[in-house]
Amino acid sequence: LIRKAIRWYIRWIVEQLAGFGHATAKALSLLRIRVEALEKSSNQGLEQELHRFAFDQRSLQESLDVEKISVRNLDYWGPAILEVLKGVTGRICVGEAGTGELLGYLRRHSLNAYGIEPFKQAYLEAQSKGLEVRNGEVTAHLEVLGSSVLSALVLTGCVDTYSASRKAELLDFANKALTKGGILIILSSYPDTWGQDLSLVQKDLTPGRPFYPETWQQLLKNKDFDSVEVKLAPIDPLFRSLVEKDETTKILNDNWDKLNKVYSVPLSYLVFTKTI
Repeated sequence: LIRKAIRWYIRWIVEQLAGFGHATAKALSLLRIRVEALEKSSNQGLEQELHRFAFDQRSLQESLDVEKISVRNLDYWGPAILEVLKGVTGRICVGEAGTGELLGYLRRHSLNAYGIEPFKQAYLEAQSKGLEVRNGEVTAHLEVLGSSVLSALVLTGCVDTYSASRKAELLDFANKALTKGGILIILSSYPDTWGQDLSLVQKDLTPGRPFYPETWQQLLKNKDFDSVEVKLAPIDPLFRSLVEKDETTKILNDNWDKLNKVYSVPLSYLVFTKTI
């Protein structure tokens, strides 16, 4: 009688556990289907493909005119970044590091910098130069970092291609990883001129586009950053003035000037701020 009673009691518990397990598995299955659908409908899955395609195609394309100041022009942006980082002695993270041009520049100026690069080929090329680079996503790296471990963070590359939600997420992680008074630098392409060195396929597959400086200023203020400053690259006139020989050329030059004011915009800009 005792054995039958115990068996009946245990069987009831087993049935309850089995029912709970079945319901949980069914709920998780529905959740998995929903998450997969959301991932497919979002652009995040394209970001790695974009990096891979962009790096493969970069060597096949002609570089921009050296007179134009793009994000890769260290002759102009290098000294500007050094000026912002003046006095920084702690750890500096550069993400994305690419093949290591900016990272190498900072290391040559005795800054304690390391890089994060998601694309393996670019990461290996940077490593071959003797640079400290880690392979992975910038957001994933910042997420696992402890609080207040970086004295400065330089963001470039990812700020051009991340979706709007991931850029906002990037600022949250940056705020956590930076020390009090830590410096955040954003080196970005200007939206109106972005993609001049990209193919049509690259531009179409990009999950996001660069923000305007004003957008970064607003986001940074909302994320508890202070003293947001912006530095625009020099503008290269779209229309060149003619030698004024008569009234006609003078009128043309006046019109060129008006058009330049409307259509001539910088290729890149720098945003820098500090944590509160």
